[in-house]
Amino acid sequence: MEPLDLLHTVPRHTQAMAEAGAAGGLSTPVPSCPDWCVRDVITHLGSVHRRAADLVATGATAGRRPGPPSDVPDDEALLDWLTEGARCLVDAGQAKGPDAPTWNWTGADQRAAFWFRRMAHETAVHTWDVRSACGMPTAIEPVMGSDAIDELLTVILPGEAGRHDGHVARPLHRCRG
Repeated sequence: MEPLDLLHTVPRHTQAMAEAGAAGGLSTPVPSCPDWCVRDVITHLGSVHRRAADLVATGATAGRRPGPPSDVPDDEALLDWLTEGARCLVDAGQAKGPDAPTWNWTGADQRAAFWFRRMAHETAVHTWDVRSACGMPTAIEPVMGSDAIDELLTVILPGEAGRHDGHVARPLHRCRG
């Protein structure tokens, strides 16, 4: 898939996640993300969308490890916050274009296109997680799924193998039932 095509899948998947979260409830456990509930997945995704949007918009050439998100709203505004983060990502991506210099942790493909692809896959997979947890499973499109596998094998795993910073991904917070 082309980078801008990947970027434009983000709002569609994000909206599907928001709809599932509204129907299923924010405290619904997400079995495919142990120890997380829908609220946690939404907070994670809204945060990574904002981080990627910031990296693309600023043309960051060095990594900045973010702390926990400070702008996460209460439950009433959480779904709007989620979809706003996706919109910010698309706006930044369209403004800069896929070839804009932009840092990522892999050491390869230091262009905005990396984040378009990464966020498309992150969003599609976590949308599946939330929709499945809420009893609304839908398959990930075959082209998206095969591209995600390619990204994992050719970009993510080689990039992780080269990391020596001791970073381990951890949940931002535990589900507040």
